[in-house]
Amino acid sequence: MDPEDFRKRGYAFIDMIVDYYKDLETRPVVPSITPGHVLKSIPDEAPESSESFDLIQEDIQKLILPNITHWQHPNFHGYFPSNSSFPGILADTLSAALNVNGMMWVTSPACTELEVKVMDWLAKALDLPHKFLSLGEGGGVIHGTASEVVVITLVAARDRAIRRKFGSPEADRTYGNRSKEVTNFVDKLVVYTSDQAHSSIKKGCMVTGFNMSRFCAIPTTPKNFFALDPNTLREQIKKDKENGLIPLYVCATVGTTSSTAVDPVEEIGKICEEENIWYHVDSAFAAASLCEEYRWSLKGLNYATSFNFNPHKWLMTPADCSALWVESKKDLVNSLIITPEYLRNKESSSGAVDFKDWGIALGRRFRSLKLWFVLRSYGLSGLREIIRKHIKLTQFLREKLESDSRFEVDLPSPFGLLLFRIKGSNNQIEQGNKETEKLKDDLLAKNNILVSHTILAGKYYIRFSSGSPSFEQKHMEEALNAILEGTKRIQG
Repeated sequence: MDPEDFRKRGYAFIDMIVDYYKDLETRPVVPSITPGHVLKSIPDEAPESSESFDLIQEDIQKLILPNITHWQHPNFHGYFPSNSSFPGILADTLSAALNVNGMMWVTSPACTELEVKVMDWLAKALDLPHKFLSLGEGGGVIHGTASEVVVITLVAARDRAIRRKFGSPEADRTYGNRSKEVTNFVDKLVVYTSDQAHSSIKKGCMVTGFNMSRFCAIPTTPKNFFALDPNTLREQIKKDKENGLIPLYVCATVGTTSSTAVDPVEEIGKICEEENIWYHVDSAFAAASLCEEYRWSLKGLNYATSFNFNPHKWLMTPADCSALWVESKKDLVNSLIITPEYLRNKESSSGAVDFKDWGIALGRRFRSLKLWFVLRSYGLSGLREIIRKHIKLTQFLREKLESDSRFEVDLPSPFGLLLFRIKGSNNQIEQGNKETEKLKDDLLAKNNILVSHTILAGKYYIRFSSGSPSFEQKHMEEALNAILEGTKRIQG
């Protein structure tokens, strides 16, 4: 493909993307296929000779678009938001075109410094504590996912604890070269979170080699709306210390995946400060804190050692873009820095930011372009308008279902996720569970509306997420009518 052909194809691709979004509402939100369908349609071997790009475009229309779940569809209400936007799409295009590697300052100065700046922009927009800004000891960095962030912070927390106990040389040794005393110390480290926290916390412990019997998922209850209870946490820490274990890391969640439970950040933070524990706060819905009226959810973040949220969920930024802030960048660098001779340079030696030392990957994409484009194109006021719209639509649905005696809406919905269920005849939980599950399937089969589910304290709930970029009042009214009519059919 020569430059002029690329120009021609580029225009055609932009047209295709615009047409896709224009016609998206007419598509089935989920394809009606079974596993293996796409595999059968693709040759078993790569082509020996080049193929026409016209043929590639035809296959996009024939094989790809009809066979994906459309996360940008206004009827997509499953799992969590995964917003994209035209400015973000253009930024990703530019990132691919430049194809720089932002592993160190010297390998692409603008890539590094733009990331530093937009992370400061975002921290200020969310009203994060000043300790997370780059001008001090802390700072922000963009990673691929929150799961990656968990692994990074667990490693940093572990090594910080080793350094404080034994000194730096012991912390810098690999597992095979550690003394028996250090190995025994690491074996006693305990990681705490709630049983509603994201599964990435447990997986992070598995990946980083923690003794999994020291992974403590503290049970939650309906009494606290499935949020982590600080008193229960304190009691567990006390019990573990009495048994000779060493509390290391606590993860609080602001908006759990299952039900949007909000852990009491400040109360948990005080415990972590008293016990000298690494305190990580994971917030799926932190974008709401762009709006002053929702900043209550992050009150107490000044106690946090690290904080993470994903702009690629609710901030119009295409995946992957996971924002991590730490109060001490040295904690990351001390654990993760490896500099072979071929990467040594005078700029790094003089203190330039090298983001390769803030994470696992050496190679790093120009992800900050996406945030830069989105923040400048929408402005903070434009992003706040989108967030407030989604929350308002969620509250609209809540009010309508609360006024209908057939439904149970007994959990808070502070952001863009609503949980509800059919009560069932005579308020029997099992009957309500069966009818609610039927309603979930009915919404997709008869109304092209995708929702997901969860089970809490034995109750089956529908999870209705309001976060699609094109989701408007008319779509919510259509969804409400579908819920009411579907329930009527199911209950006869």
